[in-house]
Amino acid sequence: MCSPDPEDMVLMPTHDIPAYDDCNDPYGPEGHLSLDIDCFSAFMNRPDNRMMSKPVIVRGIPWRILAICRSQQGGRHTISSRVSRNNYNFGFFLQCNNDELLQKRGIWRCYGQATLEVLNTKGASIQKKIHHSFHNSEVDWGFSNYDQYDTLTNPKDGYVVNDTIKLRCRFTADVPSGAGYLWDSKRHTGCIGLRNQGATCYMNSILQSFYFTTGFRRAVYNMEVGTEPSESNIVLAMQRVFYELQMSSEAVETNSLTRAFGWDKLDAFNQHDVQEFCRVLLDNLETKMKGTSEEKSIPNLFRGNMKSYIKCLDYDAGDHGLQRAEKGVKFVELPPVLHVQLMRFQYCGVEQKINERFSFPEKMNLAECCELGPMLTEEDCVYSLHAVLVHSGEFHGGHYVTFINVNLHESAVDPTATAKWCKFDDDVVSRTTTDDAIVSNFGGEKAMNTSAYMLVYVRDNAIDQVLAPIPDTQIPQSVSRTFELERMTRNREKKKMEEEQLCMTVALVTPDIVATNHTYDLVEQTIINEVIPHETVWKHMMTAELYLFVNDKLFQKSDLPKVDMFDNDEHATDLRYRNVRYVHDGEESEAAESIETYRVHRMQW
Repeated sequence: MCSPDPEDMVLMPTHDIPAYDDCNDPYGPEGHLSLDIDCFSAFMNRPDNRMMSKPVIVRGIPWRILAICRSQQGGRHTISSRVSRNNYNFGFFLQCNNDELLQKRGIWRCYGQATLEVLNTKGASIQKKIHHSFHNSEVDWGFSNYDQYDTLTNPKDGYVVNDTIKLRCRFTADVPSGAGYLWDSKRHTGCIGLRNQGATCYMNSILQSFYFTTGFRRAVYNMEVGTEPSESNIVLAMQRVFYELQMSSEAVETNSLTRAFGWDKLDAFNQHDVQEFCRVLLDNLETKMKGTSEEKSIPNLFRGNMKSYIKCLDYDAGDHGLQRAEKGVKFVELPPVLHVQLMRFQYCGVEQKINERFSFPEKMNLAECCELGPMLTEEDCVYSLHAVLVHSGEFHGGHYVTFINVNLHESAVDPTATAKWCKFDDDVVSRTTTDDAIVSNFGGEKAMNTSAYMLVYVRDNAIDQVLAPIPDTQIPQSVSRTFELERMTRNREKKKMEEEQLCMTVALVTPDIVATNHTYDLVEQTIINEVIPHETVWKHMMTAELYLFVNDKLFQKSDLPKVDMFDNDEHATDLRYRNVRYVHDGEESEAAESIETYRVHRMQW
């Protein structure tokens, strides 16, 4: 179904399906498929013959290999002009989400990329790459004529052995989107995201990086809030964001933080530079830390020192005058957390983005760039990559995401632990592969204007200090108390809003109240508002249920089982309908009689 990229039609050494650590995770980023077709010659002699592999669940949806025998007349994307002795083409596709149950979910979309491979027992296999945005109207993608039948079946080539062909597919997929898919970041990754207010993805990216730098998070928790109003208190807003990221199970709002910056709603739709925002935020927090116990927290994490030098290459300039020299910079002190800001934008008459390829390592040694000595040893020069901030788009706009190795501390402490890279895309957090986090963000011509913009490295001998986990019990009590009270208030307001949508308030006017009224109205409005008790009832309450409810409140308690009107489980529903049948079956209902007596009394009055 897609035209092949000539660069993807290459012969490469192959191995069978490699082991993948998280292959049992149905919400993981990567999967492997296999399909062996026995009696391949018979399979290729029947038009529209189809065969599918067993499904593999990735990102919560099923994926399969789909092999098809197709008529040559129907193959629009022919790879070679050679005429095959067989009248049919061999189609090789990756299929996504084709279960009937999942098709009923409606509109959905999932981007994936894969390598479709035919194994060779004698040498290099055939590998062809695809990338596609699968959706509900297009569930498979691949090649309607993967390769010539004569080539595949030639005994000298080794692709079909004993009339069996072996197909393999290694693929990665992004988080699916659509009304029918609800991605639970906390459940699938253990982390939660930050909501985008309009164009605040740059802020969300750097905030996630700061949050997982636990030394910085601890310093923010320990900062003094001061006497500023809560609306403009940046320290309080930062503590709130970090606390909610640690304690909540849903994506966190950042409105309080932008309000503390003095931004209005329109400012949230103006995208800023993540490097500039990082500098401004750190400067602001460092200013507020002056004169407190946390005054040196930010410098101790991010500050380094370097010196400039000019070195004569041949002779001493004092004896020989002007000569060739080398000018450079060397580090004399390196910080525990190193932010590497890449120059991705330039001005050449007009502003433009630089998307040229720039590779960066997962492990970095800066010894050659340092002046080693007692204050800076070679061990202080080894860094591990912790986060990659990525920009997609052009100079005037685009989107930021962050890739973070959330398992860096564990892998440093336990050599058997492996990297666990997660992609933070605003409110969606998902597991990803190391290649997707690093190699895919080098940039270059094929990167579709997507490239790393800022790198966060952590010094190896400082990982235990900088990235040590913060248990919930180590959060300062003043911070916990403040935001737990806020959470309780939010929950009460949320419950109140839900009740307002599902319920209504009624005033129960008794004969005694009516008898004491001497105005033209049945009851004065002030009496209804201030004296008469009000009850909250369910809007969908049946008449019989209302009879029983009023009877309990005004007359005598019913001996029927009591049901909370807000409960919707199966047991509560059964009891509710049993009570309704009790009233409607024509039995002597004290509740109905009491209500009727009250109604007649009012009419006589």
